[in-house]
Amino acid sequence: DVVRVADVVVTELKNRAVSQGTLDDNSTIVKGDIVKVMKQVVAGERFMITIKLGVTDKSECKEAAKDSIVSFVDCSHEGQHGDVQNLGCPCTLEDTSVPV
Repeated sequence: DVVRVADVVVTELKNRAVSQGTLDDNSTIVKGDIVKVMKQVVAGERFMITIKLGVTDKSECKEAAKDSIVSFVDCSHEGQHGDVQNLGCPCTLEDTSVPV
């Protein structure tokens, strides 16, 4: 399931960003729409997922988050997205390690 793979990869992205010091440990990642999915089957399955991501410091989003990751739908709060950074920029995530 592509959504499950995307969740795993976003969690790994956050963990790596925190461990490398490029993201604060208490930042919340906002997960938007999956824009595109490419699947390659060779000696297993490999996914390249393009998804809209952002980072926020909104307390409402932090409260709705699970493991510091929240859906954009759960973080919208009456269309006020002023402190959600870069959600409009799709990011391509590649995963080759998640068994499906």
